[in-house]
This record gives sequence, C-alpha cells and structure tokens, in this order.
Amino acid sequence: MINCNSLSNPNCAKLPADLKADPVLSYPTIYRHITCSLQYLTLTRPDIAFSINQLSQHMHNPLPQHVYLLKRLMRYIKGMLDFGIPIIKSNLVLTSFSDAD
Repeated sequence: MINCNSLSNPNCAKLPADLKADPVLSYPTIYRHITCSLQYLTLTRPDIAFSINQLSQHMHNPLPQHVYLLKRLMRYIKGMLDFGIPIIKSNLVLTSFSDAD
C-alpha cells in the first residue's frame, strides 16, 4: 500500500464484478485489526466515520468485497494525510458561576 495511488472519495457506488463470487476469507483477523485501528482514527477524522461503520458491520464474516472497500478507504486516507481535527494541548481555564441566595 506504500506505492498505491490515493483516492478522493472513500466510498464507491459499484463493486467490481469479479469480487462478488469470491469465497469467505480464511483469516479475517487482519481485517478486524485494521478496521479497529481505523475506528480509533475516526476521533480526528470524522470524514471516514460512515465508511468505518459500514466495514465494522462485517467483522464477523468479511468477504473479499469488504477487503476491497477497506483497501479503498486506506488509499483515501493516504491521499488525505494533511486533513483532520488537530488535538492540541492547551491550558484549561475553568470558570464557574453561582447564583445562590
């Protein structure tokens, strides 16, 4: 995935026809691991939340089309590395008000 081309959209409207007839994956552990890692990434990247939600629904039985969509999402993230919500450490100023008689 290091030399792959980036994408501008994480979702696709139509899957390639050759993926639909493939059998279930033998080892879905890698799919689960990557999906869980990307789910953690949604804290700073809300643009991938819908895609991760859709991929997470198939963690018990991922098919090759789900792996295709996962790779597509990773290609999208590769092209959008500079985007996201920055989490910066700052000084917290706590102010409270009370209206008691």
